[in-house]
Amino acid sequence: MSKLNICAILAIVSFSTVSLANVVSLPTGVEVNASISFDEINSQLFDTQQADSFGLGIASSDVDNAVVTGSNPIAGSMLSALFIDSALSAQNSEIDFEYVSYFFDVTLTNSLLSDSVEFLFDFEFMQQVNATANENIGADAFADSTLSIVDNNNAELLFSSVLSDLNNGPVSFSDQFDFSFILAPSESLTFSGMFEANLFSFDESAFSVLTEGQLSLSAVNVIGDNVAVSAPSGFYVLLIASMAVLVRRVKKPQL
Repeated sequence: MSKLNICAILAIVSFSTVSLANVVSLPTGVEVNASISFDEINSQLFDTQQADSFGLGIASSDVDNAVVTGSNPIAGSMLSALFIDSALSAQNSEIDFEYVSYFFDVTLTNSLLSDSVEFLFDFEFMQQVNATANENIGADAFADSTLSIVDNNNAELLFSSVLSDLNNGPVSFSDQFDFSFILAPSESLTFSGMFEANLFSFDESAFSVLTEGQLSLSAVNVIGDNVAVSAPSGFYVLLIASMAVLVRRVKKPQL
């Protein structure tokens, strides 16, 4: 897949419920460990209705109105998928600014003494946003959903952000992103990801944000010695936006 520019046209698509990936067997001396967490400190929800879940493999936690039921973070060996499933909505509300955040990390370790190892990943995601308001009385609303993945050098591998406001209406997007790392013998690295939703409504306004993301380890291949550590393969950056202008980053109020 080639790099997409900021003016990419978003298709209206449907996305089925995220499912767990098949378990991948790891060679002896090779590890893939992950953690995922809901940002309880900085996420702020008061009038927004939230019905979220996140997890790793069969371990999962629920988040309702910023209250976590279950473990936070969830960590372990990434033998099956890491996932986020977030549904946020409000009707006839004046919520001011509210927002939620999730973070995840994946650490790859090749403890083999002579062989390099290739780690292949698949990230499937869906984002749907909609914001409406009674403009006749001066009401306003917007909602956005942002997903990103960065490598061990903090270089952006994936950035997908969709925004709905009174100018562009509902927006829906889904895609699949494949990438890989090659680790030399006795090497390790960690890459990271984030999901964030920003929400605003004033007076008679409403919004909805539905975001699903699933990161799967699709294969691990021992490829022999004398292979240097590489940058992720596949396309280097996926940049998706819902408008033909830069998606504005809303400054959050000081707590």
